[in-house]
Amino acid sequence: MAKRAIPDAILKPFLIAREGEKFVVYADDGGRPTWGIGHLDLHAKIGEKKTQGQVDAAYARDTGIARDRLYDECKAVAIEALSDHQFAALLSFTFNLGEHKDATLWTLISKGQFKQVPAEIMKWDHEDGKVVSGLVNRRKAEVALWNTKD
Repeated sequence: MAKRAIPDAILKPFLIAREGEKFVVYADDGGRPTWGIGHLDLHAKIGEKKTQGQVDAAYARDTGIARDRLYDECKAVAIEALSDHQFAALLSFTFNLGEHKDATLWTLISKGQFKQVPAEIMKWDHEDGKVVSGLVNRRKAEVALWNTKD
């Protein structure tokens, strides 16, 4: 089964609103080189300039990785049942969070228990055991996106 297309018309503006779209490499909150739309690049040098083409290619690669992770963790039939907004919300969540193999969220999605997903997303607001306001805001935005009708 082919993987569904990434809903770029929904996801890209959503990510740009949260991550920004940077053409100069900067140090993220953890001091790691980042550019584009939240693209972590440990080989980049702070201050290095990037082109629109490089930013677009990194976005496509990063969102493709997020989509692949969702398909690795959830049943394909469940992913196909999501609305475009729900799919975009999960892509944002996965893009931001990275890989967490044993997340209850994946089980809920695979079982089609979509009504429980927003509460589960909201649990992912900690870093190093502490609630982070930026993550709280990100999760709230993802839940709002999840609840948006196509």
